[in-house]
Amino acid sequence: PERCERCREIVDWRQAHPKIAVPHSREVIVLTESSARLHEHDRPLSLCFSGVYDVSVVGGGWERGDTAYFNNPMDYMRNAEGDHLDWLRRRCRLLLVCGQGAFEDSTRALQSTRDFAALLQAKGLPCELDLWGWDIPHDWPSWGAQLAHHLPRFC
Repeated sequence: PERCERCREIVDWRQAHPKIAVPHSREVIVLTESSARLHEHDRPLSLCFSGVYDVSVVGGGWERGDTAYFNNPMDYMRNAEGDHLDWLRRRCRLLLVCGQGAFEDSTRALQSTRDFAALLQAKGLPCELDLWGWDIPHDWPSWGAQLAHHLPRFC
């Protein structure tokens, strides 16, 4: 056991510290029962930029079976309850970020981000919603700036 550098509490990192997902790397998040003992600042975090969290808004008229259901966050979270929802509340936190500029409406990302944040908050999941200005389009330079703004909070 040793003292956490952030909160100064004593922690046995051998039991509690997971790997953290790093974009474009081979690292993965490892969720185990020991993750329940993680400090708030060490919980797995998902950074979500300009997403469409409900695939039904893009049309297509396809059959929505289990594959679509388990890969459609709005459907899946809308029905989450009981022990599994409690498990998610204890172990996950999300940061949803979206601009309000060009193409955020036509891609449906802005409304989808707002709707998903409202659903997560209604379910009691740790979630932050950060909407950027009307001058921030749905584009890679925007996401790079948003990542650069938020990432230092979590590293």
